[in-house]
Amino acid sequence: MFYGILKMSKNRISLLRKPIRSLRTLRGKPYRFYTQLLAHLPSLLFGILFATLVACDPARVYETNTDFDNAMWLAGDTAKFEFAIEDTAATYNVILNVRNSLDFETARLFVNYSLRDSTTTPLRKRLIEQNLFDIRTRAPFGESGLGDIYEHRILIEPKIKFPTKGKYNVKISQMMRTDTLREVLSVGIRVERSGL
Repeated sequence: MFYGILKMSKNRISLLRKPIRSLRTLRGKPYRFYTQLLAHLPSLLFGILFATLVACDPARVYETNTDFDNAMWLAGDTAKFEFAIEDTAATYNVILNVRNSLDFETARLFVNYSLRDSTTTPLRKRLIEQNLFDIRTRAPFGESGLGDIYEHRILIEPKIKFPTKGKYNVKISQMMRTDTLREVLSVGIRVERSGL
C-alpha cells in the first residue's frame, strides 16, 4: 500500500487519503503529474544549481541595487544603503554597481559618494568619475548583461578597514548637469572581503 500520492485537480495539488494497492492504478491524474514533473526536471535542476552557485559567494558581505523607474535617475533621488560589519580586523572592498543601456547620453558618469558610520559620522565623501563608454568610439565598457544593458563594477574603496563593529551607511547621488539622467537602470553597493 502507498500513502501520500499527490492528486492534481484544477491547479490544486492535494494528498490522496485512500491507500493505493498497486502502482498500476496511477494511470489517472497522478500519473500525468509525474510525467509532467519529469518533463520539467532538467530546468528544475538547473534552477537549483544556479541558486546554489549564486548563494556560495564567500567574499560578499553585502550587495543590494536600487532600481530607477523608467530608467531615469532624478537629481533628487539619493540611493541609500545600510550594511553591518562584524569583523574589524578584516579588510574590505566597497564597489559601486551601475547598470545602464547603450542609449546613455554621455560617456562619463559623475556621482557623489559618502560613507558614514552608525552615529552618522562621515568617514569618506568624494566625487566619483567613471567612463561608461569610450569617449571617441562610444564603445561600451563593462560587462554585457542582456541585449543593450551593461553592468559596471567600480572599485570605490579598496582594502578599507572599518574602525568599529556595527552598521554603516552609503549614499550615492548623481552629479550630472541634468536633472534627469536617462538610461541608468540601477545603482548599487557591494561590500566584500578583500583577498578572498
